[in-house]
Amino acid sequence: MTPTFFCTFQGQEITLNPVRFSSSAGELVDLLEALPAETVREFAEFSGPVLAAEVAAWDLEHVEDLIRIIEQCDMIMSYAGLETERYINMQNLPSVRPRPATLHGHPTWTMDRAGKIVAGPDAVEIEIYDSIEG
Repeated sequence: MTPTFFCTFQGQEITLNPVRFSSSAGELVDLLEALPAETVREFAEFSGPVLAAEVAAWDLEHVEDLIRIIEQCDMIMSYAGLETERYINMQNLPSVRPRPATLHGHPTWTMDRAGKIVAGPDAVEIEIYDSIEG
């Protein structure tokens, strides 16, 4: 069971689950923009370790699942003025081993069981390649 964050929003108690957030990314942005800054920061500090644990527990099946978790963490952290790297070590993502160190001249960040590779010049500018051949 994933931990849940409780807060008061517009006079009502709401619960937020950083892993299983049921709304779209746009709705998450709308919510983060509507919450008081202190609540956003508390939610981010709560979510960071939870999402980091999700990254560590990634099943290596689909890199898209891993990227979705990292992007969600990044969105929450950016609204709180925090860095994703505070919680997720982008240099040490779970990955199928061995994986190539570079692809098309860029470092590889992770690889799933199907051979899809995430590579790019840094953790922000990445691309997903279907295979080592790219």
